Amino acid sequence: MTRIKIKKVKVLDYNIKKNLARLEVGFIKDGNEEKIVRELEMKYPLTLVHSLFLAVKSKDKLIFDEIVSDPLEALEKYSPITIEMEDIIAEKMNIFLTDLCQKAKILKVNTDAKKHMKLLDQFKTAKLEFVSSKEVEKKRDPSYLRMLRRNI
Repeated sequence: MTRIKIKKVKVLDYNIKKNLARLEVGFIKDGNEEKIVRELEMKYPLTLVHSLFLAVKSKDKLIFDEIVSDPLEALEKYSPITIEMEDIIAEKMNIFLTDLCQKAKILKVNTDAKKHMKLLDQFKTAKLEFVSSKEVEKKRDPSYLRMLRRNI
């Protein structure tokens, strides 16, 4: 069984006229960091989440026409692929992409130049990172915790 851990979703580029955004999904698969880039229409956030999950899961999937003599080799080719904490990540990605879709709608109808440029900059620099609680604990500075205890 292949396990995938999604690390981040990042907007690389946005085409206002076509309402297409290039999204990069960074993930860890079998201990290797990989990423995929997809150009998707910013309309339906739930559809975007599912298409990104499908793209991550099927990145290296190939349909083999050759006959395999070893059954173990056949099982390796068609082993199930799971994403760690899929429901939590899907929910967070849905919120993130819903916000982006709303910004895309506003960008289409907005007439104020300053607001338009601000929204476009926010859209093009949008990023969602998934950090596990273990990584957060490693990043904490113990001296800060000691100082906090002294002040209490």
